[in-house]
Amino acid sequence: MANSLRDRVKKYIVNNRLIDNGEGVVVGISGGADSLCLAHILLELRESMGFEICLAHLNHSLRGEESEDDMDFISRLSREWDVTAIFETADVYGYIFKKGLNLEEASRVLRYNFFVKAAFQFNASRVAVGHTADDQVETVLMHLLRGSGMKGMRGMSPSLEWVGESGTVKVIRPLLEVWHRETEEYCRLNALEP
Repeated sequence: MANSLRDRVKKYIVNNRLIDNGEGVVVGISGGADSLCLAHILLELRESMGFEICLAHLNHSLRGEESEDDMDFISRLSREWDVTAIFETADVYGYIFKKGLNLEEASRVLRYNFFVKAAFQFNASRVAVGHTADDQVETVLMHLLRGSGMKGMRGMSPSLEWVGESGTVKVIRPLLEVWHRETEEYCRLNALEP
């Protein structure tokens, strides 16, 4: 199963032209099954596809010691995999107060702005995030419930341009055709503990 999932993701990357040879890719990683699966698959593909990866983790500081444990986990993982990791801690509540956003929106904006900064720091042209088919279904349903009509039926695209405070970067979603249960199984088969 692990090899077949990796091969499916590789085919999706190639078919959607998500990563070109010689590019740098920042992998947004929280420590959960989806992002851990994505990071491991990209680690496995980097040599054969000719790209480099860097892990990027934003500590939202919303869960106290658990948030610190997530950072420690990603730090250990980067050493074990011998890849660069970039970390930042955000003041989500301060940003909410400053910008008048809700918790989810403030967290998303801070996270993607951090990914753009990390991409420029690592000299990468891509940021990979672990959105799965489950997230795609949820997005389409939310769009329909909000009355977005046919436009909402499209859901998330395989890639998009994100304009952050540091510039613009291409955000890619290599797992959009993979279900969350598959990422959990991949982690189990590869002895990865989200």
